[in-house]
Amino acid sequence: RRVREYLDEHCAENLALDELARMVNLSAFHLNRVFRKEVGLPPHAYQTQARVKRGKSLLAQGMPIARAAIEAGFFDQSHFTYHFKRLLSFTPAAYQKNVSPG
Repeated sequence: RRVREYLDEHCAENLALDELARMVNLSAFHLNRVFRKEVGLPPHAYQTQARVKRGKSLLAQGMPIARAAIEAGFFDQSHFTYHFKRLLSFTPAAYQKNVSPG
């Protein structure tokens, strides 16, 4: 739970598995196993989902796609678009077009 909350709050940061494991006094291997068992995803995949969720929120506020990508922690707009479409089945542009700011 603590790692999940930390990932939610710091999703835009590049976090190493070893760093997360030290937070909860586990080995990286054990954290990965326990996290996957509890959450259903390994920490990195969970972080990617948290980043997409953050990006989606920024887009809904009217932020340009490229800036939302960087603010959410993605390397660039292309990386953001790839994961956004993979997880939500539509592009950030399509989402932003159909949602009003605010």
